[in-house]
Amino acid sequence: MIDTKPPVQEDLAAALMSLFLPIHYRIGVGFEETLRCGQLSRKQVAILWLMRAEGGPEGSMRRKDIERLLASWFETSSSTITRSLAALARPPLKLVRVREDPDSGREKRVILTTKGEQFLSSMTAEGRTFAQRLLDGMPRQEIREMVRLMQKAIAVLEREGAERNSSALPNASRKSAKPTRFIQPQQISSVSCLKQEPQPNSRLPTGA
Repeated sequence: MIDTKPPVQEDLAAALMSLFLPIHYRIGVGFEETLRCGQLSRKQVAILWLMRAEGGPEGSMRRKDIERLLASWFETSSSTITRSLAALARPPLKLVRVREDPDSGREKRVILTTKGEQFLSSMTAEGRTFAQRLLDGMPRQEIREMVRLMQKAIAVLEREGAERNSSALPNASRKSAKPTRFIQPQQISSVSCLKQEPQPNSRLPTGA
């Protein structure tokens, strides 16, 4: 007797949803802790990552662009970002400088210091090591396909975010934010996170 019932389709959305907790907590949070190097807050890590991706060869960004892009990742405020930047700029970190934008006296520009460039290079190398542990043992073709699918999923989220912004601001410019460029493995040098110089009778600022 032939079974004429239509085949039950696998609920792929539910299967993906079931992976949320291990992906978020075991991979995402673990990766984030690696990038913090025991010295930075989540928002400070995000600021440095943005400057690496969007700051160009000089590692420089307008403060308002940092605030705009961070707002798409975190529920944050201008004052919180100000505190995070201040902690990055003052001793013992001294990873960035905040200066007036030469193109606009009303704007501030955030610039990586030499120490900040070295720290960022070390931070991304540590992140690559974390990611490599997840990939060890996987066939290269599977890794390429996984990266391709993740990039496609991120593109969908960015497109939906741009559409929501356009709907919320009908009179604003229709240009969406430039997507973050992801760091490629060949751009990362293999060094350890920089160690904090000891500061007597001082506590490490981590910002908000």
